[in-house]
Amino acid sequence: MRLGVINKTLSFIIGIFSAILIFSSLVSYKPSLEWLIRVSAGYFLDAEIVNIEAESNWHPFAPKIKVVQAELEFGENNPITYLNLSGINLSTDISRFLQIDSFLELKIEKGELRLNPKSRLNKDSSFSLSEYLSYIDITDIKIKDQNQITLRRLSFNQQNQFYIEAIDEDGGSIVISSDKAEILNDKNYLDGYIEINEFNLNSISSLLGFTLSGELNAKSWIKLIEGKLIFLEGYFNLNETSLFSNQDKINGLIRLEDGYERPYFSLTDLEINTNNQTFNIPSTFVSINEQGIEINIPKILAGKETLVEKVTNLDFVSFGGSLEDVFIRLEGNGPRLSVNFKDITVIDENRKFVVEGINGFGEFSNDIALLNLDSSKIDISSETFFEDKFSLTDVTGNFSVHFLNDSLKYSSKDLMFRKEGEILRSKISHYISKKVNDLSILINTTENKVNNLKVFFPISPNTNKIRNFINDSLECGKLRNSSLLYRTNLNDSPYSSENIQMTFSLEEGCLSISEYDLKNVTLVGTLNSSKFDAELKSSNFYGSNLKAILEFNPKENNNLLSTSGSFEGPLETYFKIVDPNLEYKSSIKNTTGSQKTTFNLSGGLSDFINDKPNKKDTINYSFYSRITNGSFDMEFPDFKIKKLNSTINFDSKKGITNSFVDLNLNAQALRFKAFSSKENLLFESKATLNSKTIAKSVGLDFINAKGKSNFLIRISVPFKDTKSTIVQVSSNLRGTDFYLISDIKKSKNQEIQFDLNSPNKKK
Repeated sequence: MRLGVINKTLSFIIGIFSAILIFSSLVSYKPSLEWLIRVSAGYFLDAEIVNIEAESNWHPFAPKIKVVQAELEFGENNPITYLNLSGINLSTDISRFLQIDSFLELKIEKGELRLNPKSRLNKDSSFSLSEYLSYIDITDIKIKDQNQITLRRLSFNQQNQFYIEAIDEDGGSIVISSDKAEILNDKNYLDGYIEINEFNLNSISSLLGFTLSGELNAKSWIKLIEGKLIFLEGYFNLNETSLFSNQDKINGLIRLEDGYERPYFSLTDLEINTNNQTFNIPSTFVSINEQGIEINIPKILAGKETLVEKVTNLDFVSFGGSLEDVFIRLEGNGPRLSVNFKDITVIDENRKFVVEGINGFGEFSNDIALLNLDSSKIDISSETFFEDKFSLTDVTGNFSVHFLNDSLKYSSKDLMFRKEGEILRSKISHYISKKVNDLSILINTTENKVNNLKVFFPISPNTNKIRNFINDSLECGKLRNSSLLYRTNLNDSPYSSENIQMTFSLEEGCLSISEYDLKNVTLVGTLNSSKFDAELKSSNFYGSNLKAILEFNPKENNNLLSTSGSFEGPLETYFKIVDPNLEYKSSIKNTTGSQKTTFNLSGGLSDFINDKPNKKDTINYSFYSRITNGSFDMEFPDFKIKKLNSTINFDSKKGITNSFVDLNLNAQALRFKAFSSKENLLFESKATLNSKTIAKSVGLDFINAKGKSNFLIRISVPFKDTKSTIVQVSSNLRGTDFYLISDIKKSKNQEIQFDLNSPNKKK
């Protein structure tokens, strides 16, 4: 049995030595050696050798292989496309192989490596033979991509010494050294020091898969276990980077911290210098993954002389508030930024335009920002654009912001907010630069009180007249499914132009035109710049239903307002027109009957809304009116008017034509002729009346008047409500006798002048 064990052991030893002799003699012949290298390259590197020149120094237990030159081409999915190495020396130690230890020593004098732009290096890309290597010394390997990096030296040995140095085309360098490295075995451990001097980060951008810029200087202690960085602490200085300009500088301290999902770098004592201005940055957190570099800044102030002001590079716009949870991702397509903005204020210094209270979330990439507004309240004021400061609440919407060369453009298509609790929807586009300030605003209503919307009507010389008319004449109402579009250049320039367009539907409105008040107005129409067309479908005009067409036509010095329409309703409407304060009610009772009136009205818009006493002199108007079966009672004189029927045809230029008034005065039929003066409508009737009836109506029934006399009755109706209607009754009383006492009496043939005048003033 012992003999059998000995025989088996001897057989195993003989087999091992035979294999060693076969292997050593195999690599000692050039053809077999080159064949073996080709097979190994295909197996270990997935590469094809297109050119090789190799030789071997044979030794039974320590053969040496020398490759004068080797050219390799790799598959299209490999991160390396081409490798050309010169001066390769590979030494083997068979005795170490028998001890199951690393048995290969590798030296490479020179080489060139080309990277595949379509396939990036990753953490799984490794050299499968590394576990067999006891020593490596590689020098002068040029790594080519869009840029070139030279691996000046890479060396490590079993004494735990590790050194790697790489330089860029401008001479900047990265050096990592360690006396505590065990990267040639399964421990894969490195504890060392990294020093970077003026290294151009752009030279490794394509290697990493995302864009970097600037020259980096850094010194730091590092520690890696199994290829993972577990410790880093030091400082860095980055010059000539393109953060906000082409010559930015950033420096600070850096430390690796444990994170919830993965480790991250903590940057403290940060300073950024851009355009010769230095800004302190709060503590910043940076993490690196396969997608790129991620940077998180908890908070950045956005006031004057802050980094935000410098980033925007708009000296005519300033900001306030803060940016919070700033998240920057450096990717292959450039940086992407996301941020929460808190109580941001935007101030246009030149035009005194201020927006305060902006809150929401934003994303920025390639000079384009997408902002999602979510503000509980935004305050807006402008000395040159809006008449009054106002507030919007519950503001939501998406904005796109474009940062162009020394200019800014922002726009939104789905802005929604509340004004005094009512929902409004809006679209806005604003382009700002030193020379241009183009603004376009569209506001859509659903059902909104008109008084809450007046603040949106802009200030400008071209809109002042119509804006004043709206402010002074439109007192209440609701705008349903209406829209306001305003386009202008806010710069003060002779070339500035503006356009305002509006479509509207007003309901339950209150409208005052030339001192006449309309209630329950239903008005639909359009506004284009200063041209205005509207249809007043219905309104309560002192108790009558008024319908009309309104037009504003632009003129050089004034805007012409013209309106034509009709109102139909009770006779009492006329009394209210003449006396809108309703003082007539104390002297006129029991009014009945109906009227129908058509009218035309035109004049300068300013004449309808200013308070000049003679403003109606420039207003042209005409009307045609019919009264049917009217009646009313006057307290003094005690006239009872019945069967009032009339036709009045009046033109402010021509006066009254073809007009009459028929009525019964205290049961006596009268016909009045109609005249007009500059300030009044005049009605006159000559009739023979019962003197007793007249005396009784004026409180003189105690004189016992008898007979009939010729009377002249004149009624003056003023065009202006500053005076009351005047009633004049006069007669010589011929044909009337009366007896008061023996010494005071009159015979029928005597003439005594009788004149009655109502008060010619309202009080």
